[in-house]
Amino acid sequence: MASALLWGMLALAAAGPAPGDARLKEPEKPPKAVAVVRDLTVFQNSGDLYASFSLDGAFVPRVLEKIRSGIQVTFTYRLEMLRKRTWWFDEVVVERKVETLVLHDPMSGRYELKRLVDGVESASEVTEEEGRMRVWMTRIQRVPLVGRDRFPPEGRVVLRVRAKVFDDFVMLFIPWDYVSDWQKLFVRPDALPLEAPPDSPGG
Repeated sequence: MASALLWGMLALAAAGPAPGDARLKEPEKPPKAVAVVRDLTVFQNSGDLYASFSLDGAFVPRVLEKIRSGIQVTFTYRLEMLRKRTWWFDEVVVERKVETLVLHDPMSGRYELKRLVDGVESASEVTEEEGRMRVWMTRIQRVPLVGRDRFPPEGRVVLRVRAKVFDDFVMLFIPWDYVSDWQKLFVRPDALPLEAPPDSPGG
């Protein structure tokens, strides 16, 4: 009898949890890194260099769930302009951090939007359109980089941009970061457009 009971328990363990048993549901897995920085451009205006770019693949279900439930969501963009050096560390010409924030009020349907550059608020807006919110969060225009007088006179210079959509924890203790790969662009001031491109609705 005991032997039969033991074999029965082993059979149940091998079969796994019942399909409808929510208590034994597998933990949610992080999404694959599909957020991509695109359309990276650099231009100059009045002797200063600026960058513009966009982000695709940011609004995964977990992000939309947070926004629609009224939790503030922040996208963080890191920009680094580096002068490449042989047999040594690259020289950092300039670093910038751009943050786009959204706070949704489920009662009124409004989205409060802010943009910060290096921790200082540079723009804000309120809208009821989700499409407008998506543009604000993912289309970044006219980020100031460096003046022409501070641009390295020699060597290869690259601008790279990376986006962090969110960081969270799985099962309360496993780190879960949703970030893009670095998007890179080699920069030559003598080859940059002199006129700034027109501002997008998110600029």
